[in-house]
Amino acid sequence: MVKAFFCGQQLPKSVTHTNLVLLPKKKQVTTFADMRPISLSNFVNKIFSRVIHERLVELLPNIISEERAGFVKGRSIVENILLTQEIITEIRLRKKAGPNVVIKLDMTKAYDRLSWLFLTKILRKMGFPEAFIGLIFDLIGNNWYFVLINGQPNGFFKSSRRVKQGDPLSPTLFILTAEALSRGLNSLHTNLYFCGFGMPKWSPKINHLSYANDTIIFCSSDETSLRLVMEVLQAYESSSGQLVNKAKSAIYMHHLMDNEVFNKSIPMHMLSAVNPPSYVINKLHSIFAMFFWSSNVGGSTRHWASWTNLCMPFEEGGIGFRSLHDVSKALFCKLWWNFRTKPTLWSAFISQKYCKKLNAVIVPWKRGSHVWRKTLECRDLIEHQIYWKLRMGSAQFWFDNWTEMGALYFQVPAEFGIDEDIHNVNDLVENGMCNVDKMFKSLPEDLVHHIVQNIRPPTESSQLDTPFWMLETRGHFIVKSAWDYLRRRANPRLAY
Repeated sequence: MVKAFFCGQQLPKSVTHTNLVLLPKKKQVTTFADMRPISLSNFVNKIFSRVIHERLVELLPNIISEERAGFVKGRSIVENILLTQEIITEIRLRKKAGPNVVIKLDMTKAYDRLSWLFLTKILRKMGFPEAFIGLIFDLIGNNWYFVLINGQPNGFFKSSRRVKQGDPLSPTLFILTAEALSRGLNSLHTNLYFCGFGMPKWSPKINHLSYANDTIIFCSSDETSLRLVMEVLQAYESSSGQLVNKAKSAIYMHHLMDNEVFNKSIPMHMLSAVNPPSYVINKLHSIFAMFFWSSNVGGSTRHWASWTNLCMPFEEGGIGFRSLHDVSKALFCKLWWNFRTKPTLWSAFISQKYCKKLNAVIVPWKRGSHVWRKTLECRDLIEHQIYWKLRMGSAQFWFDNWTEMGALYFQVPAEFGIDEDIHNVNDLVENGMCNVDKMFKSLPEDLVHHIVQNIRPPTESSQLDTPFWMLETRGHFIVKSAWDYLRRRANPRLAY
């Protein structure tokens, strides 16, 4: 059957039909909007969807805009949330060009309203072959439905739009169509009448960020700019079948704006990723402990061991729970790893904002957002565990750990100083060999001997040096390894 489908044969209705069950959202049901449709589909469909999805997923990073992070391999939704937070914390009240404004959009039933005609046009515009587009359309356009009423199937009809929730291919198709909105908003940068969100001159041009089906737009509140944004949204709605959910959307402006404007605006949502304060985590730990030790609901409890001791492995006297303090640190370590190793929109913005004249490895963490300060705190704990494998010698000579001994900036005694003419490792390579004489002028003798004896010189390869996580044999960063490295440890002699 799988081979027949990919050879162009249409799937039988016995495979593509779906049973719909309507579950009430509330006690008093008056309209279909008060019902939640649940689809009971044949699993065979997901085999075809998974195969096509795996072929598309490698292409997405090359065709989807940087502003769109959801469902794209190698990109993180968290980074877009953090970038939004950094932008909003810098919101300023501008008098000449109009105050800054942030608009958070939510699409109404985004998957259910997706137009197949629009999807087909987008795929053609992106250069996909007709045979491949035909496979996708045969998969999403050959869906038949029964509606189960009191357990009995009723009706048998064919859908005319939408992609299925839970289908492996649906998120990929959705972001391909949503890319039209991103490119429409990005085109406003070239419009002389559009005034963007006021940000520093060094900042990249950003007028929107997207997660899954949520989009946050940054612009000026002047009438012309807002009208241009609305024109893009209306064109996208009319073409794609999508509809902005005004009830779940939000507007955020400077706190000095007239109260009358706020009274007329949509209720504001939280637009940030938060580093939980210690007292919040401690309160959660208290709730966890009460639940763990309680024998009945609302009854008195006796805590035979502290939660701190329970958050230890079995061999150290605990029962394997994990402290949220340690988990939080491990997640921020992942954030630092992404910042150091992946050239994303968020990392570029953060680097320009906080590391203008200094390398990120030596930037002090006295200023900046709470997320940035927490990230730098974790930097001091794990930066030396990021080893750079030499290829072409693109690693920074003084600040990257390419010797397995940590950054040379911290290894060189003060009397040697830092030679600012040396930037990358390949600056000390001549004819495929290390320039030992030049090294002796910049480094202590023991460091030079270590490099000559243990580090292979960079080659003339075109490959950039690659980061290697030293706590994992395969070199890939894993949150579990960071947690195990940073967690609190018990005295083995006290373990029972």
